[in-house]
Amino acid sequence: MPHAIVLAGSRGMGKKARARVLAAGYLGLPGEHALAGCPYYLETADPSVENVRNISRFVALQAFGRSRRCVVFFDAHKLSPQAQNALLKSLEEPPADTLFLLTGNEAGLLPTIRSRCMILRLGASPVDEVARELETEGVPQARARLAASLSGGVLGLAREYAGEEFTAFRAHVIAEIEKLLFGLPPYLSLATLLSGQAEGGGKKKSTVQPEPLRQFLAILSSLLRDALAEKEGSRDAVNTDKAALIEKFTSRFTFARIQRMIKRTLAAERHLQQNGNAGLVLDWLLAQLTIDN
Repeated sequence: MPHAIVLAGSRGMGKKARARVLAAGYLGLPGEHALAGCPYYLETADPSVENVRNISRFVALQAFGRSRRCVVFFDAHKLSPQAQNALLKSLEEPPADTLFLLTGNEAGLLPTIRSRCMILRLGASPVDEVARELETEGVPQARARLAASLSGGVLGLAREYAGEEFTAFRAHVIAEIEKLLFGLPPYLSLATLLSGQAEGGGKKKSTVQPEPLRQFLAILSSLLRDALAEKEGSRDAVNTDKAALIEKFTSRFTFARIQRMIKRTLAAERHLQQNGNAGLVLDWLLAQLTIDN
């Protein structure tokens, strides 16, 4: 058994649940429900340096009556470089019979952290399988297929994308995309759509948030892929509700231009995964998408 494991994958893949199952098995408990109140188990999502140092002290303590301890860091990619360096000390000289479990996006972890961990990459399911699962849960077929496609086969995300809130959000995003590529650039309105309220200097200010931006990128990428497939004559009926917009893409843009837009959208997703500033990522992408106009 390795002393440290990274459960890597995108949001919605069930990393937290799997980490708890692994922890319960390592500690010899009958199930993850038995972790509650266990003095030899600790889970945290606090990315602060002080919290990491406190946990290092926790694992350094002698465990009376048991030999095994387990610590789970949820969303470990959110740890700052300083916090990761503090954790690195424990990973370089791991206490005996202690298992560290880290969940999140491995791209956000320092190479020194990754090199000291076994990395288990959780994969997605076939899109058709996810769509069928949504349909058994009562989601209409067309919405289930669209949600499964947007999620890339991640059931947790697909359930979110099948909801009314995301459906309304998607309609707003598509309207902004149409203005962005076929009219005046909607920098302010799009930033407002992707923003939440954050505290700053004693006042509320609008700030582009990572999660809405991630959803926007998934929607844009889906539309661009459909347009590319339409150019090739191989598009299916996933986005038939936006056939007019797809036709605009194919009539306005060349095959190579659509490919470049997809490439830039994927680059924006990578920047965001690596803890890039959401506002700067959006600004960069909008500039890239309109650079040829």
